[in-house]
This record gives sequence, structure tokens and C-alpha cells, in this order.
Amino acid sequence: MADTSEVPAERRPLPAPRAAFGVVTAVFVSFSLLGFLHVLFMDVGPGEVLLSFGCIVVLLLMQLRWCSSTAARGRSLIGYWVLAAQIASVCLPILVYGQAWVGMSGFLAGSVLLALRPVAGWVSFCLIVVSIAAAQLYFTGSPVDIVYKLISTVSTGLVVYGLSRLTALVVAVQAA
Repeated sequence: MADTSEVPAERRPLPAPRAAFGVVTAVFVSFSLLGFLHVLFMDVGPGEVLLSFGCIVVLLLMQLRWCSSTAARGRSLIGYWVLAAQIASVCLPILVYGQAWVGMSGFLAGSVLLALRPVAGWVSFCLIVVSIAAAQLYFTGSPVDIVYKLISTVSTGLVVYGLSRLTALVVAVQAA
């Protein structure tokens, strides 16, 4: 291992787990801000904007919990409760924000892959994607919007899953 004592602190590489978690946090915050911007463009009052911000913060914190845990901890009783809270935080705001909130489902799609056993996770992932297509059909009926939301949900879900697993793997490799 190279001696880093002569390298200034600001030029030393970050420990791998911290760097991985930092990347994941930046990506998840970016996705969350996109969801919040959709709500800001709606004609809603300050109360609805504040509620949206609160829901997004809760979703973000829950998502960061997934990426900082191992799959075994994710499949615990508390993991299932966190998943249930995430389901509520994704689905219930759709009643208030409609189409502006549909994009937040990618977090949920990724989380079911992390929290559930593989077959149940993939079935749930597909059900979320299909339900988002149905919601988009209800909101606009536009084929372009439906395909866009399908691709967006699949992509976001896979990014959430992949980055969360990558972070867990980096932690495991660093520990070994």
C-alpha cells in the first residue's frame, strides 16, 4: 500500500465505501429534486409544496437506508416496514399531485428488488412498471407519455437497485 502521509489531506483518495455512498447520495438527491421540480411547476399552494418536499425527504432517507444496508438486513421485519412506508410515500401522493408524482415510482421499483426475494422482487418490479403505465394512461392517455414513464420507471428502478448493490459490494470488499 502506498504511503499517503506526505500527500495533502485534500488530495488523498476517499475510502471506497464513503466515496460509493457519496455517489449514490448525489444520484438519489438528483432524482428527488427532479420529482420536486415537477410539483413546483404545478398550480398548487405552499402547503402542497411543503407536503411534497416532506414526502421527498422521507423517500430519500428511506432510499439511502436501503443502499447502506445489506440484502439480509433489507429482508428483515424492519426492512419490510420501511418498504411499506415507502409504498405509502410513493402511492398516496399520486392522489394529490397526479402525474407530477408518478416519476417517484422508480425509487419504489428499485427498493422491491432490494427488499424482496428475487422472484417476488422482479414480479413486484413489473407490477409497479405496469401500474405506472396505467396511471399515465389515466392522467394523459398519450402513448408518448406512457412509454416515457415506463422507460423512466424501469431506468430509475434499475439505477437505484444497481447503485445500492454496488455500495453494499464496495463495503463488503473493503471489509475483506
